[in-house]
Amino acid sequence: MFSNPTIVKGLFQDILDMPWLEELDWTRHVLLPRALPEVDLSQADNLLEIKTMLTDHTRSWTHQWKTEGRVEGRAELLHKLLTRKFGPLPANIEQRLNTATSETLEIWSLNLLDAKRLEEVFEA
Repeated sequence: MFSNPTIVKGLFQDILDMPWLEELDWTRHVLLPRALPEVDLSQADNLLEIKTMLTDHTRSWTHQWKTEGRVEGRAELLHKLLTRKFGPLPANIEQRLNTATSETLEIWSLNLLDAKRLEEVFEA
């Protein structure tokens, strides 16, 4: 059946004429790049490759989200502890808490144990 070039050409033409193929092309070239601008989809030739690529990225995104969640959680806990011990925090301290790294938050948390004044928490 597939040895006849006319039949093979006809099958490929039928596939190319299918309306969903345009939607797949639109998905690959418009929707996915807009939704995932940080992912380079130019390397992918088909949707299976895109699926594999997204699976790989999902793993790194999950790790990144967990890390960000831990940092936010540490900052929130330190904020509560500082507020409990020293009262309402100035805006500049809240800003420092929101932009601090995980390591910095850990240092400040340990400093809090011995601090008598709010400024002592943030001293080196």
